[in-house]
Amino acid sequence: MNLKSKHNYIWMVISYLTFMILYNLSNYYASRLGSVPSIYFEWENQIPFIPIMIIPYFSSGIFFAMIFLMCEKNDETHLLAKRVIFITIISVICFFIYPLSFSFEKPPVSNGFLNFFFDSLSTFDKKYNQCPSLHISYCFVYWSVFQNKVKGVLKYLTGFWLLLLAVSTLTVYQHHYIDILGGTFVTIVAFCLFPERENKRRKQNISVASIYYILSFILFSLATTVSGLSLILLYPALSCFFVGVAYFHNNPFFVNKRNGKIPLISWIIYGPYLFAYFIILKFFNKNKKSCTEIIPGLYTGNRLNTEDAKKIITKDMAVIDLTPEVTENRLCYQSEYYYFPFLDICTPRQEIYNDALGTLANLLDSGKKVYVHCTMGYSRSLILIIAYLIKYKNTGKEIAISQVKEKRPELVLKQYLYDIL
Repeated sequence: MNLKSKHNYIWMVISYLTFMILYNLSNYYASRLGSVPSIYFEWENQIPFIPIMIIPYFSSGIFFAMIFLMCEKNDETHLLAKRVIFITIISVICFFIYPLSFSFEKPPVSNGFLNFFFDSLSTFDKKYNQCPSLHISYCFVYWSVFQNKVKGVLKYLTGFWLLLLAVSTLTVYQHHYIDILGGTFVTIVAFCLFPERENKRRKQNISVASIYYILSFILFSLATTVSGLSLILLYPALSCFFVGVAYFHNNPFFVNKRNGKIPLISWIIYGPYLFAYFIILKFFNKNKKSCTEIIPGLYTGNRLNTEDAKKIITKDMAVIDLTPEVTENRLCYQSEYYYFPFLDICTPRQEIYNDALGTLANLLDSGKKVYVHCTMGYSRSLILIIAYLIKYKNTGKEIAISQVKEKRPELVLKQYLYDIL
């Protein structure tokens, strides 16, 4: 056994012992209480009891061992152990603070093979330790490993099996719906606190994505638990989730903006997100300084309305648009127009950043006037101009920042943007 595999086994054992000791302690504690409440919804009475689903339910233990053995680097093993141990400890704390029990009686199982699993389950897994569901939390952890380690058909089969595993918590009468939500929330928190750090540049993107994921979870939970809110909140919940995916993968093309226009299908999918930026443009951008000349021929500001565009955009001026989340003013995209999308409050993708910087330099070298803008004109457009001054005008970093800040005092230069200069 090499050192790497020993390392994996050690952390697998530590994680497993943490689970077994704490889980059984909380189970014992709940079993000694006189009365343990249940929380469930009336519609859960319609969930069928499906004995065969005990097989995917039981497979959780196999996955628990496999994910540690699949880690190829120590960093991967450490990250996995942190997530598993954190989820276990937080969940057990919840079990102690507010113990819950499962309230439905399991129907008898006539199949001897399946009955063996149910009998085995009853010896160590009582009806307590309900919310948050560790089965659900671990399911997400399993997928976080498998999605990067297996390819092709096997990846889809694994995903499908893990979905069965998650569903089995309901259909073998081990958990209620509230437990599923609790397990999902604990996982989101764990993944936010312990993100993958394969690239420092993605840290900011993951942080923003986490906000959208949590917002999506809150809206989805309300939509599925509060009567009358399902149709109202399910749509923004899904929309926020898809936006979170785009931010997580640093995909600035997700709204598919072309020639300054956002297509109808994107408005349908990302409506709440796009509408939020529309409100920003409509109300929060009022009376803001729309255009500033930083150096001769180089202008910057926010997304122009028609009145400002008529004053600023001339025939000999090119426009560089950095905003994927808003449509461009028609007077801008009908001129010499360039689009390089940077996600808001995130580190721009390196290749897009380089292309935008090169295009800006070429336009200015050719004698063109250039208007560079993002939505508000606070960060994305200004960071590109600062980078231009540093790279093409041989200006020192701090001097370039001061030069821009003097002209645009509203400059917002967070650390993640400072690091790319």
